[in-house]
Amino acid sequence: MNLKTVAVQEVEMSTIKSNQISDEEKKSFLSGKSNNFAFMIGGPTLAVAFENYVLREHLKAIFASASSVVVFRASPLQKAQTVQFIMEDPEAYSMAVGDGGNDVNMIQTATIGVGIMGEEGAQAAQFSDYAVPNFKCVHRLLMLHGRTFGSKMSFLVGLNLYKSINYMIVSYFANLLNGFSGMPAFDMFYWSLYPILNTAFSQVGHQFLDQ
Repeated sequence: MNLKTVAVQEVEMSTIKSNQISDEEKKSFLSGKSNNFAFMIGGPTLAVAFENYVLREHLKAIFASASSVVVFRASPLQKAQTVQFIMEDPEAYSMAVGDGGNDVNMIQTATIGVGIMGEEGAQAAQFSDYAVPNFKCVHRLLMLHGRTFGSKMSFLVGLNLYKSINYMIVSYFANLLNGFSGMPAFDMFYWSLYPILNTAFSQVGHQFLDQ
């Protein structure tokens, strides 16, 4: 795929200027019809764009349609503002990866923060949700641990709902038969065993069968 790189030189009050794209290409980018481009913008330019409503709307369209967005020479505050700007979309999730103290604001602003324990110190790792020893471990964190954690957590939530629903259904029909007298269907000792055994054995069995 031929990916066109768009670097922003300056901004005006109503538009984003770049000598590398034509007016027709810019309209296509802003409308979201084309995603065959990478967008680059500097920190000083980004600060001006964030202060103007029209430019913010342009950036939203570009960020949503671009294949890749590179923000360079950004301050720690601008990094956090960029993540917060992306998360203005209610359906957006973000993950920030950093290895230094200047990435702490960005890591704490993102939905998930990942800190890399590098030569710049351990500030990023200390303030992150997850810490990895080097950047190559991020792939394993996402594709292996993240995916398996999501699938196991969804199974656990479904298991607890199923267990609670069965518990309430038995109690409801038992009360129908005894005229809603409040008499328990089973002895309280067996009621206390039900959640313990159900939760323990089902999860242990699932772990044995899980590959």
